[in-house]
Amino acid sequence: MRTYKGIRDAVIAKGYQFFTGDLKLNFVWERTDDIITNKFTDLLHVVYTEQGKEKVITIPATTKPGIKGSTDSPVTVGGVTGTAIIVPGQYLNAWTFKDTFKEFSSYPYFRQYGKIDYWRDFNKDTKVDRVQFQDDRLFGTHWHKMSNVGTYGSGLINNWSLGCMGAAEPQFKKILPIVRAAVVVHGKTFTGTIMESVDFGTSAGTVSNETKTTIASAPKTTSTNYNFNAQNTVLVVSAKSGLSLRRGAPNTQTSKVRTIPFNTILNAVGYVTNGESVGGKSIWYKDSSGNYFWGGGVVVKSTSAPSSASTAAPTGSSTPKSDGVIGQVECITEGLRLRSTPDTKHSYVGTVPKGTILKYVSVVNNGQSVGGNSKWYKSDHGLYFWSGGVK
Repeated sequence: MRTYKGIRDAVIAKGYQFFTGDLKLNFVWERTDDIITNKFTDLLHVVYTEQGKEKVITIPATTKPGIKGSTDSPVTVGGVTGTAIIVPGQYLNAWTFKDTFKEFSSYPYFRQYGKIDYWRDFNKDTKVDRVQFQDDRLFGTHWHKMSNVGTYGSGLINNWSLGCMGAAEPQFKKILPIVRAAVVVHGKTFTGTIMESVDFGTSAGTVSNETKTTIASAPKTTSTNYNFNAQNTVLVVSAKSGLSLRRGAPNTQTSKVRTIPFNTILNAVGYVTNGESVGGKSIWYKDSSGNYFWGGGVVVKSTSAPSSASTAAPTGSSTPKSDGVIGQVECITEGLRLRSTPDTKHSYVGTVPKGTILKYVSVVNNGQSVGGNSKWYKSDHGLYFWSGGVK
């Protein structure tokens, strides 16, 4: 069985946010393998504290689609034919709880509210194929019950899931009381974190229940040697829906750091030519923090040879180090918002948890005044955060 500490440590090790505070729920979905069994062979862990006590509710669930009427009948969505499968990652505030019997499935459910990433599997076999990547899409991939009320149905998922996640109704209803309690305190919007068993260790967790489901060992992963070419490159994001920045490897299987907005200027220190092929293009660029973004979503503005010379200081700031960083601060608020401009006029593009150390490359003293404070920092990722949320 997964423990509070074990799940928390695994989530943090992936670079994801782990929420603390009474009744602040972490929904951690564990994909146990890449085999579409048509059964509830994955797990949902709801991890939280209540009156200071650490608690975990674990139920058998699915993060993969069913077979009959689903993977055996691929549909075309967004111009791509295939059955939707959510790419592992953390999707902040992407689902909202709908406590109603009058909408989808005539039962309380979690409605997709924010954009997430997908693969579209089209060959009708029982293995998840990590192909046809669709980045930052809103396809109505909800969390919901997947059997009739009071029954486990046939025990098969079939067309209960065309890419949605959920559990048989007797299991799904077990999480509803704590969800309703959390909504009263923190609101109805929730984050989903989809991980693989290998992220927790060598084998998957188990859960005792009416169906006696036991999860098999997680598959092993292999590493790839990437051909890195050092080159300073200035690029601009050309993907209208934004571009994913991936943590530490040039492929869509690694966790997303954040989504970079359209028209954002980016600086890369080099690129690889043998990253994951997306749309026939396998060039990925690497930023100064070691993260990658796909070359098909950017336009190159200029290139230059790699140099160890110091970068020119931004106007009004101290002389930066060679990596452009002139200082660092600590986040003192939970969920400090990162923005593309030093104001609150546009939607924020990400958040950081309390205690995070943030590096900055310049200071803006005439940003939007918030609470009488108009000082903002520009991070080493090119995003802005308000100085009132750090120390």
